[in-house]
Amino acid sequence: RIRLPLVRAGKDEHQAIGYLPDGSMIVVNKAVNKINTTQDVTVISTLETEAGLMVVAELFEQEE
Repeated sequence: RIRLPLVRAGKDEHQAIGYLPDGSMIVVNKAVNKINTTQDVTVISTLETEAGLMVVAELFEQEE
């Protein structure tokens, strides 16, 4: 779980994008309505691409 500012929309209409301090981009699923806020997210997958590391996350939901 990490705290991440969501700064813009992603490629898919439901996605938001945030960046780590080192510049790594994180795509957050189902978070488009949270753009311009800071959210807790959970990383669900990573993929090494030619452009670098792609990280996919979801909004963190507290278990009750």
